[in-house]
This record gives sequence, C-alpha cells and structure tokens, in this order.
Amino acid sequence: MTRHPSLPYIVGMESPVPQDIVHPSPEPDPAPVPSSACHVDGENGTSDGAADGCAESPVLVIRGERGSIVPGVRADLALVDWLAFTVRPEKADDWKWMRNTLHYVFKIPAYTWHETGRQWHGYTTSAELVDSVDGGESIRLGVVAWGGESQRGTLHVELFGRTCARLADWEGIKAWGESAGAVLTRVDVAHDDFEGTTVNIEQARTWLKEGGFASNGRPPRARLIDDLESGEGKTFYVGNRAYGKLCRVYEKGKQLGDPTSPWNRIEVEVRNKGRIIPWHVLTSPGYFLAGAYPCLYFLSVRQERIKTIHRSVRIQYPRMVENVKRFAGRSLNAMYEVEGGDAEAVLKQVLRAGRPKSLEPVESLRSIIEEICRAYPES
Repeated sequence: MTRHPSLPYIVGMESPVPQDIVHPSPEPDPAPVPSSACHVDGENGTSDGAADGCAESPVLVIRGERGSIVPGVRADLALVDWLAFTVRPEKADDWKWMRNTLHYVFKIPAYTWHETGRQWHGYTTSAELVDSVDGGESIRLGVVAWGGESQRGTLHVELFGRTCARLADWEGIKAWGESAGAVLTRVDVAHDDFEGTTVNIEQARTWLKEGGFASNGRPPRARLIDDLESGEGKTFYVGNRAYGKLCRVYEKGKQLGDPTSPWNRIEVEVRNKGRIIPWHVLTSPGYFLAGAYPCLYFLSVRQERIKTIHRSVRIQYPRMVENVKRFAGRSLNAMYEVEGGDAEAVLKQVLRAGRPKSLEPVESLRSIIEEICRAYPES
C-alpha cells in the first residue's frame, strides 16, 4: 500500500529540530491572548459570540477545577481532541518560524501551509493548514493567524480534532510550549464509551439532576438536542462557553451513520477564561477530564486513539458500500454486462485516487475490513 503523504508526521521525522525553534527567545514575556481567539467553534473557525476577555486573576487548572491530580484516575483516561495556543516569537509576526515549528515539532508538513489573505478574529493575516488524501479530498487541519497592532506581535494556532488524532509526540509538544512561553487558549479532551454503558445521554441527565456537574454549588445550564428517534443521534450540553467550560455528551456512533450504534462520547472543552491551562494537560488528559466535574471521577477505561479510529471505520465502511450500491449499483451492473463480466475492466474505468475523508486517517484499512468480515460473516 502506498504510504499516505501525511504519515511522516504520525511516525516521526529524521530531520533535527533547529535550535531557534526549541528556544525562540530568551525569557519571553507572556504572550497576550486575544479575546477573539478564545471563542472559535467548529472546524470552520466561526465565532460563537461569547463574552470577550479573560479574568484579571486567572487560576491554574491542574485537574479540571480542583487543583491537584485526582487519586486513582488514569492519565490516559481521555484523548486530546482540539488544541489552540498563542505565542510571541522573538521576531514579531514571524510566520515562517511558526511554519517551521509546526513542521519540526508537531510533524505537520510545511506543504500543508496555505496563506488565505484573509483576516481572522482580530489578526490581519491567516493561513489554513490543508492536506489532501493521495490527491483526493482536501482535509482541513487547522488555522494560523498573525499580524495587527493590537495582537502585539503574537501568532495564534488552532489545530482541529482530526489533526490531534495524528499527533504522536505530546511530550515533545508540551516541552516546546513551555520553553516558548506559549499560552494554551483552548483544549478539548474526550472519552469514548463504545458500549454506551457508562457514558450516555440518560446517565448525563441523571448526573445533572444529582448535582454531578455543579461547580461551587451552582448548577450549570444544560440543553438537549433531540433527534426525535430518527437515529441521527442526540447531543446533551452542560455549561457555557462564555464562562470558559463546556461539556458535550453525544451519540457518536449514530452521528457517524449507524442508527443502532451504542457508542457514546463525552467531551470537555476548556478555554483560558479566568483560568490558566497548563501544558501537561496534553500528556495527562485523563486528569483534566476527571477533574472537570465531580461526576467524571469514576471513569476508568483507558483510551486508545487507534481503537477510536477502528470503531469509526467499522461504522463508516459498510455505510460507504451501501451508498455506492444505492447510487451507482445499477450503473456498475450495466458496465459489468458491457465488459462481458470483466470486473477489473469496470474498476479501471471508475476508480479514482484517494479515500473518503471518513477513512483518511487509517493506514491499514484492509486489516480493519478483514476484522469486520470475521465479525459479520453473513454481511
């Protein structure tokens, strides 16, 4: 199988990291965090309209809101699913330094950098990080923004969930962030329950009624997005981005297209409003998740990114096959007749490079499909 061009930054690179990336400047002042960069939702970078600014005396977040590691909780209880930070390089607005940093430290290749010429939440210039699947569909990985007198020479970086799924060296990223004086502005951590026995919508509603999401005795606001039994999946929200913390519990498997899937996910999104997010959350996201709310202390299942990817493929591959059958099956059958029953001749005429976005992160797709066939021999 041809290696996908993105794989080098999954498995690592041989090039040494330049010293100006490891140590960008001696004792840099804390980088200011633009309020506009604190309120971005979704991979399209749209603003959620939350209140601007951060508290004058932020508190250090170590285990959610509690201040120390949660006893008995696994560091690998959760996965990092979004990462955003602001940093001031030695040379103001030095976007080339940031591009090199992403290449060498984050292992995001320089060829993914595409300047847009557009403003972005108070910054005068921005670039999108865009990859492609073997020349197929474009994959948006993140946004980098810089420029503007009010931003005081800083750069801001947003890395989306699909990008975080590819990052491997969290220890190296943490070390760089601390040495560069970068400020984390948003981190999302997620926990998957593939069977839906511990984490699910009804359980989350029970936690809410019992005060499991309460902070300082105050019950947070909550809302439910109901699919009305359509099979598309429900989402339960607790908290408010305006205050810097939001919890989502949703039916992940149904969202991906399997109306019978029990797979549920809980995510906690934290922004630096009134709080300082430490870089060690990247290496111990489980502590961060478990400490975010009292009801999450008991979570104990170790999270592995590869299991999440495999489960996603098990849902989306059969769905893809069904869509091909539904929308192109008759056409393929006609071609099969014209070609005298030669399936290879048919495929040569219709195959195109790349994969659907939903299957893009998987290196060994065939091995997963073989697992599906063994699990469902009649399908």
